[in-house]
Amino acid sequence: YISYLKVDKSIEENSKILKKKTGKDYDKRSRTKVFKDLKKEGNKVTLSFFPEYFVYKQNLDLLPLSGISNINTILCSDQGEHLIFKSDKYGFRNENSIWDEDEIDYLIVGDSFAQGFCVEDPKHISETIKKNTNKKVLNIAYGSNGPLLEFASINEYLPKKTHNVLWFYFEGNDLENLDMELKNDILKKYLYQENFSQNLKKKQNKINKIIEYELKENLSIKNYFNKFLKLKNTRKFIKKTFSTTDQKKLDPKILENLFLILKKTKKILSKETKFYFVYLPDFSRYDTQNHNFESIKIKNFIKQNNIELIDVHEEIFSNYQNPKTFFNFQKSGHYNEAGYKVIAEKIIEIIEKNE
Repeated sequence: YISYLKVDKSIEENSKILKKKTGKDYDKRSRTKVFKDLKKEGNKVTLSFFPEYFVYKQNLDLLPLSGISNINTILCSDQGEHLIFKSDKYGFRNENSIWDEDEIDYLIVGDSFAQGFCVEDPKHISETIKKNTNKKVLNIAYGSNGPLLEFASINEYLPKKTHNVLWFYFEGNDLENLDMELKNDILKKYLYQENFSQNLKKKQNKINKIIEYELKENLSIKNYFNKFLKLKNTRKFIKKTFSTTDQKKLDPKILENLFLILKKTKKILSKETKFYFVYLPDFSRYDTQNHNFESIKIKNFIKQNNIELIDVHEEIFSNYQNPKTFFNFQKSGHYNEAGYKVIAEKIIEIIEKNE
């Protein structure tokens, strides 16, 4: 109930801000409503179906790590307009031609920030890098992914000749996501079984059918997607409302497993592949001044294990008087176009220095 009020109030506030700033109307429809409206008009379209959904399900014979392939996909609407992208042949946010390349300059892995919530194709991180460098960029990030889903994605989709891997880590919820992912039997096999694979590149038709079935089922039970997203919003609201600088830390084993995942990632990369860990700050750093308890430990681990660290707070946002301007409507959530732009430019600067 708290979440419903909070979301509705935020939409109303953002609507007024958008109208005043741009003159545009805020699209207040849910993703599901947009999906149904477009289907009525005869459009071939789907909803982005986050891999996280399947993490909560046990006894699966296959766990998808992407979405439905080759279809217009409704992603999100952080800025008042519903973003729709055309998925590639494996269900990610790329053009199909990238999969035919013999070499990849940049592989992007991460969650919604790395996938590009919620800006158009020329303006999120991977597309900005591609546009500014004319290099080959492959994005296998997906919304709500945590470190173990990301590790699994690398195992399944890493091209043999990849020059740079950019792992985007969001301090706001990645350890929380990992805590849940470690309870999934299939994901644990990626971590604890050598050379485990579901061979997903050969099973895209099956992935499509699984997601299409779940989509149909959930649309028939009173809008599952809104309930799922609002459940997540409620968790975030409770966490922010009752958290203090004295709050109990996460189980240390979660952090140990993050480090194990990163070590194993480094191990499967070739010696020629440079591994970059991009540490993304949460809005709370600039709002409540709450800092992530584990950030120092994580950054120290990265440096000690010869992984290149790109600290977005230290190297970019802290240089600006008001870093909130890099977030949509200067509120908690995803970065806006300006935020993605400065991050992409700093990544290019650092990597070109290292070449």
